[in-house]
Amino acid sequence: MSLKKRGLSIKYKLLILLTLIPIVALALYTFVAVDLFRKDKMAYVFDSSATVSASLSAQMKAEVNILSSFLRPYLAVYQSSERRFLTSLEKNFAKDQNIQYLAVYHWDNNRFSLGGKLRQKSFRVQNSWIEGQAGRSLVERAGREELVLYPFSKDEVVFLLSNQQDEKRTVVFSVLKNTSIQEIFSEGDSFEKYLVDLSGKPLYGKGEKDFSKWKFFADFKKQSFSSRTIEVVSPKEKEVIISYSKLGLGQLAVVAMVEKDKALVALKLLFTKSLLFFVAIVSASFFISILASQRLTSALRKL
Repeated sequence: MSLKKRGLSIKYKLLILLTLIPIVALALYTFVAVDLFRKDKMAYVFDSSATVSASLSAQMKAEVNILSSFLRPYLAVYQSSERRFLTSLEKNFAKDQNIQYLAVYHWDNNRFSLGGKLRQKSFRVQNSWIEGQAGRSLVERAGREELVLYPFSKDEVVFLLSNQQDEKRTVVFSVLKNTSIQEIFSEGDSFEKYLVDLSGKPLYGKGEKDFSKWKFFADFKKQSFSSRTIEVVSPKEKEVIISYSKLGLGQLAVVAMVEKDKALVALKLLFTKSLLFFVAIVSASFFISILASQRLTSALRKL
């Protein structure tokens, strides 16, 4: 009577067992390590994003103070009752390298009217929109928002301040030399940086964005707290980490953002290296298992 072999031999059972043990152990380790790294990296990105927006906010507040300091000497001696600047200021103004144009608008009969103004000879205001309808709309905005900042050229900025004293309401309209703001929002790193107002359109920053079309922006305008870091989906269906901070100056805010895929690029590198390490260990384990199983079963074969 002959016996038929059934199932796998002891050799192959040992081979499978010795191969599966390192595979399961390495797979479990890789999953835990990658998940832990991902959580740690996300926490780091959130912290970094909040730090960047806080730093941008502080830098912008400092820039606004610098711009205001350029105007103070002239406004301190402005003849509000006569609505004109002192004639003696014109010589000093001509030598001032920081101010291209300075005008004061007065609130009368439910509208702003132009009072005194100073301008550099090289500044061609008549060929610009400053004293036209577009400029007056900025004046009206400043009357509502207290402060308005608007890019004029690569090295100049339109800066408006609202002031009210003894029921007299004025808006100061100025064009100032400034390259620092442009540099702040164009410095290269992993974050995209923007200066925005509540219209949602960036005043400064790389690329063209319209945050008014983003779902988070409606809540951003309503929120009372000054800063927040969140994960959102862009209109292009990309996951993005955004940190924003309101300046508390007019309706200005800074936004720092980074795409989640770019932030987690190190995670992909870790996963790739872990996969290569996994394949190498499994391959070595497979060959060792073959040798071990042959040694263990050789005695049985001889018997």
